[in-house]
Amino acid sequence: MYALAQDQSLPAFRQKSWQDHLQSIQQSSYAKLKWRAVGPEFMGGRIETIAGHTDRPNTL
Repeated sequence: MYALAQDQSLPAFRQKSWQDHLQSIQQSSYAKLKWRAVGPEFMGGRIETIAGHTDRPNTL
């Protein structure tokens, strides 16, 4: 198991892994989808709830 982990750190293995990754992205059914934000359009508003940790008084 250690030998496998050691081989994975070699530049040739990492380069091949990266090329395989890029190829899988290009061949994916989702390759033509565009990323977009799905969160709130405007940040801001009122805080409704705040919680604290009973054992850590400086953590909210």
